[in-house]
Amino acid sequence: MEFILAALNQRAVEFFLRKQGSPFRGGYYSRGSAVVSDLPIPKIDFTNPTQAKAHKQITALAKLTVKLESALPGLAGRRRVAALKDIAVLGADIRKEFETFWSFGGSDTSLLTAQAMHQEINKRLRVLHKEVWRHCIEARWDVPRKTPARSL
Repeated sequence: MEFILAALNQRAVEFFLRKQGSPFRGGYYSRGSAVVSDLPIPKIDFTNPTQAKAHKQITALAKLTVKLESALPGLAGRRRVAALKDIAVLGADIRKEFETFWSFGGSDTSLLTAQAMHQEINKRLRVLHKEVWRHCIEARWDVPRKTPARSL
């Protein structure tokens, strides 16, 4: 059960569920059984030592996370802050284990976001614009001094 809980808390799974689920008001998405049942979680081959070890490690980390999360309401001050830091570290460890288990081959933070892609396109357009201006000046074409700035 802890393995499934840890899997449902992964960014790749969240991305899949958002794409499959129906949007609701306030930025929420449906998580009904029809959506979750289509989740492509690979089957674990417990005869494979690598997969069995990954399952055991993820399950142990998830159990510890649940234990810390359940203790949070009774903690205050420094103990609460320490528990929150521990939960964050455990989450990162679980994410690394799943990246290895699912053979992502890298962190999902290496994927371009829409904003990063937009910035990269604008950067390349500015470079291209400068090259066109330089070519026009070298060719001694009559070009206007100012052009309106355009972005995507």
